[in-house]
Amino acid sequence: MEVFELSRPRPATSSRCRCAGSLDSAGSSSRPSAASWKRSIAELTEILENPEQLRTLVGNQLAEIAQQHGTPRRTILLAASGVAATAASAPLEVADDPCWVLLSSAGLLARTNHAQPLPPAATRANHDLIVSKIISTARGECGLITSAGRLIKISALDLPTVPITAHAPNLQGALTSVSW
Repeated sequence: MEVFELSRPRPATSSRCRCAGSLDSAGSSSRPSAASWKRSIAELTEILENPEQLRTLVGNQLAEIAQQHGTPRRTILLAASGVAATAASAPLEVADDPCWVLLSSAGLLARTNHAQPLPPAATRANHDLIVSKIISTARGECGLITSAGRLIKISALDLPTVPITAHAPNLQGALTSVSW
């Protein structure tokens, strides 16, 4: 084993350095003992040598992390009627129904297929906060004002549609306002 010298002296105790040997109120060191370290090493070695135990431990830890930090499903599942749509049964014209036109914090634009009040925002995807929303119609036009003060006319029909969901609409995959 090699011995090396520190480049500068280390303080005996410091409130900023936890590894400097902090003492509890009784004056004893709060660092784990050598026996405690050896037990921990033995337990970890046993886990590494047993693949089934390792898989179980990792699976449990991943499930715990997913529960704490998981986000809701990002794909949208739509109800299917079970009947294939044919050209004759699908209307060729888009109804001029009321809808919401939405703008996210990332500059994504989309419209809903309804004018009902939007559900409250649950956990959001990264950069997907809805910063502006207006009521329009599917064939209506609205304006987008840029940071330079320029007005850009947008047809709601040209925007992708996000369907009704239990949570506030997710604009992932929508058009970027830069493309206008």
